[in-house]
Amino acid sequence: CWAVVAMSLVYWPPGHRSSARIVRMPTISFSGVPVAVRPESAAALMRVIHTAEDLTHQSKSARYNIRGQPDEDYVGQLASLTEDVAHTMVDVLVARVRVLGQPVAYTLAAVAEGSVLTPFPLDLQDGAEITAQLGQSWMVLAELASEQIGVLRGLGDSVSAHILEHRLMDLEAASANLQKIVGARDPEEAVEHQAIKGQLD
Repeated sequence: CWAVVAMSLVYWPPGHRSSARIVRMPTISFSGVPVAVRPESAAALMRVIHTAEDLTHQSKSARYNIRGQPDEDYVGQLASLTEDVAHTMVDVLVARVRVLGQPVAYTLAAVAEGSVLTPFPLDLQDGAEITAQLGQSWMVLAELASEQIGVLRGLGDSVSAHILEHRLMDLEAASANLQKIVGARDPEEAVEHQAIKGQLD
């Protein structure tokens, strides 16, 4: 700091030193959103965050409850893909909420209250049934994300809407990998599951 002051004294012409003054730069908001709108934008993102986090718990539940069963490896692949996509969505959106200067309610109670997914059945032991249930949850998450993009645009928060759009694109792209996993196990089931992918695309 003092070095900068010294340099300014050396290089400023003597006649200009007395007219020197501190210029305050305007505060820049990296959120790109008016302060009054930020809580609503964060709330829209938190709806998706809670639902995506709930999806990761559903996939873990499926993975744990099918251990020792014939479809264990297959369901493990589905669960890994689901958790990767959902965790990435959560991480990116949480970062955006913090940029908006809003708190992140990320307790299990908050997730349970905020998620729009239906409870995951604990008695599923068949890979096809688990695929259908996880696929339905994927679809619900995709629909919610699409709705919240509209909410964010309505609030004038195009930055958050753009971020969420890219996460939705990742979800749609991952649905193709989900289709490959299903197809490798059962081609007929893959045809049925194509309807889920069609709704995500």
